Amino acid sequence: MQSAADQNPTDAVARALSAYEAHLTRLEAAIDALPAGSMADRFALAMQDTLAWLERETGAIQALFSAAMRSDSTLDLMAGSQARQLARAWGGLVLGSDDALPAEQARQLGIALAALHNLLILFWLYDRSPNRAASRKLTRLVSELLKTLRPLYFLPMVRDGVARLADIMLPPAGSIGAAAQEDPRDRQHEDFDVHGD
Repeated sequence: MQSAADQNPTDAVARALSAYEAHLTRLEAAIDALPAGSMADRFALAMQDTLAWLERETGAIQALFSAAMRSDSTLDLMAGSQARQLARAWGGLVLGSDDALPAEQARQLGIALAALHNLLILFWLYDRSPNRAASRKLTRLVSELLKTLRPLYFLPMVRDGVARLADIMLPPAGSIGAAAQEDPRDRQHEDFDVHGD
């Protein structure tokens, strides 16, 4: 017997997208209401909101990400309006933290955190550990890595690396962006033959 989602896939995806957009709006509000603290601690608290939402909306998020991964899909969760809203929310978290970064760096790190948010969702969807404990452990690990990363932001290689990641993941509107530009470094090892053929 077919489920309602099987019979009306377009309606199911529309409902899933609506649930996801509601989550983004709620996440923005949750971030605005976070107590003072480091960006790493605030990231962990905000991701708890996402994990709780995933538990409530498992079917919706499965339908949404499944639809978005189709090659003929018009959904663009990586660079569409939802991605930009998510990046703004995480950029706001960085700016509102005790160890805030300057505005442009906060925007760039916000994009990186938005990408992490979606990667953590994908991990959660595939997580088969008891009570999805591995997802919570991964979230804590990312928070610990942020604690390590923040003091290193004075290093140009760290700032430039996050800036490059941000331009790849979510180029400024109207910009070609790094994702669409040829970079000589991308071809640096192209002709290397590990088998010696």
